[in-house]
Amino acid sequence: MSPESATSQPSQSQPGQALPLLEVDSLTVDIDGEVGKHRILDDVSITLEPGEPMGLVGESGSGKSMTLRTILGMLPPAATVVEGEVRFRGRNILRMFSPPESDFPFDDSGRRRQHPENRAQGHRLP
Repeated sequence: MSPESATSQPSQSQPGQALPLLEVDSLTVDIDGEVGKHRILDDVSITLEPGEPMGLVGESGSGKSMTLRTILGMLPPAATVVEGEVRFRGRNILRMFSPPESDFPFDDSGRRRQHPENRAQGHRLP
């Protein structure tokens, strides 16, 4: 992943061409288990154009739910995004809502970071 792609700036499109509504680019996620780390998503890429219907199908355990949970920012505490981007209308939403002291919403253990204001009050982020 290049430094340019790590920003939350919209991705570039050709003149007259609309940005995709959602782009999942090379998404890789690991999860800590009882016997160590396991790769649960490996290089997942999806593009959804505005107005385009899409279904996500696959065998049980193929990563459908974890892909959607990653897009929604709802990974379990033991899961960590290792690589990739999720862009909504050109903006990397994996980094968009992160606290100021971090450019990624999850810490090294895969737990969602708390915003300093919420931490002082003892509230957790959703």
